[in-house]
Amino acid sequence: MQERVAELESSVASLQAELTGLRMRVAALEAGSAISARPNLAVTAIPDVDAAQVEGWLALAGRTLVILGGAYLLRAITAAHIVPYGWGVAAGLLYGAPWLLLASRAGSRGRLLDAFCYGLSTALIGYPLVWEATVRFGVFTPLQSAVLVGALTAAAYALSFVWRLHSLAAIVTCGALASALGLAIETGAWVAFTTLALAAGLATLWLGYLRDWVLLRWPAALLVDLLVVVLTGRATGQFWAALAVQVLVVAGYLGSFAARTLRKGRRVIPFEVAQSIGILAVVLPCLFGFVAARPAGVLTAAAVLLACGVAIYAVSFTMVARRAPIENLFFYSLLAMALTAVGVAIALPAMAGIVFALAGVAAAAGARRLVAVVLWTQAALFLTAAAIASGALAAATAALVAPASTWLAPGAAAWTAVACAGGALLIPPQRVGPLRYGIAAARLGLAVLVSWSVSGALVYVLGSAFGAMPGWGPAWLAALRTMIAVAVTLALAYASRRDAWREAGWLTYPMLVIVGAKLLTSDVPSGHPLTLFLALAAYGIALIAAPRARRSRPRPA
Repeated sequence: MQERVAELESSVASLQAELTGLRMRVAALEAGSAISARPNLAVTAIPDVDAAQVEGWLALAGRTLVILGGAYLLRAITAAHIVPYGWGVAAGLLYGAPWLLLASRAGSRGRLLDAFCYGLSTALIGYPLVWEATVRFGVFTPLQSAVLVGALTAAAYALSFVWRLHSLAAIVTCGALASALGLAIETGAWVAFTTLALAAGLATLWLGYLRDWVLLRWPAALLVDLLVVVLTGRATGQFWAALAVQVLVVAGYLGSFAARTLRKGRRVIPFEVAQSIGILAVVLPCLFGFVAARPAGVLTAAAVLLACGVAIYAVSFTMVARRAPIENLFFYSLLAMALTAVGVAIALPAMAGIVFALAGVAAAAGARRLVAVVLWTQAALFLTAAAIASGALAAATAALVAPASTWLAPGAAAWTAVACAGGALLIPPQRVGPLRYGIAAARLGLAVLVSWSVSGALVYVLGSAFGAMPGWGPAWLAALRTMIAVAVTLALAYASRRDAWREAGWLTYPMLVIVGAKLLTSDVPSGHPLTLFLALAAYGIALIAAPRARRSRPRPA
């Protein structure tokens, strides 16, 4: 009652200040004087704190301390063996439960401070009680303690959500996370308490969505990622349970992100991006390493990841039809690509390079009809993954910089990756839609990949063919590399004459600089007159012809 009276007094004081300001403005207008452009700001009256309010606060604090004192009395009785440990723990649970019911009753009557104090009492009694009953008294097993902590946390979260008790939710979150981490360390039951931390993390995530309590989900997600890492190394004898927890982390968080952004049409927020990166950088590598040592779980993990990736791809295409925000489309397409790539790498490690290469060509072809910037980004990333997984990038690098004796023989997957990368680059882009510079960046990266891979492939083929000839040595190999680099530079310059492949022309001058540096550091020290003649002549032709090749023909008026 006193608080309502104070609010009414504050409102009346604010109205009086506004009325005074209006009178002053009217008087200034009648007098013909200038009126200040900056209006007078009303000063809100500070409500008085009377003795009754202070008495109420002291009464709440005293009642909370009395409740906690009763809990300590029960603990003392139990520790002194006056009653058995089991009976003492049961009495403590029965003692702490009613305060949560009283908190709900106080919240329904609008007494939020009373509700917070009752809920705080339950939290301060419940979490330490479960800890000691598990670690010191041995009354509960780790699984039972995880269930009890989860039930207590869920009840407190429900109360906080209904009556908007943000501070109680924060206290409960700290208690649940500290209990999960501490009990996992003390008992070694990482599966049970990682599941508990995951449940708390998902609960805080949705509290942030529904109540805008955005800070609670960050520490919870961080602890979940940390516990997954520890669980991967310590899940001895619990393979399937640990695998299920890892899969639940991926599905729980990503499913929640999809439910929010798709059902409500919201934009992706920083937490969703950060936790998705955490899942891709921490959880999925742990999952990959975990199933690698146990072939029985390979197909299960791969099937789950592939199913999630395909489902997210389907969602991405529906987002195109609904004209969703471009950042959402980027987020979900990259997430789907990562899940699909990891699933393919787990299930088909020998065929992963070919699958990635075909997916890259398909994305480049689809970019002519759908969102071009997204699919060209997908094409560049898939083809880069194909070059790495198939060994094409490693073989090209060895052919370009290493001695011939250390070259790697590319397989069928490597040649397929190089051919698909070149074919994707030959597809003319549709430079329409938002973020056209993203299309140019993706195609530029693809041009770099194709140039490097094709140069390495030519050096490998020609160097292997000429290597059996008498007199072949490092000088001839250096000259061959220079001439192939010049040929690739001229090809890039000539291709840029057409607007569809203008990004390739951006590599012309960087290539000339690289070839010049290579000529000075490799050809000149190791060459002899004939090889130097060929290398210098080729580089001179490149300096003359490449700028002319980049000049586009004048368009008709």
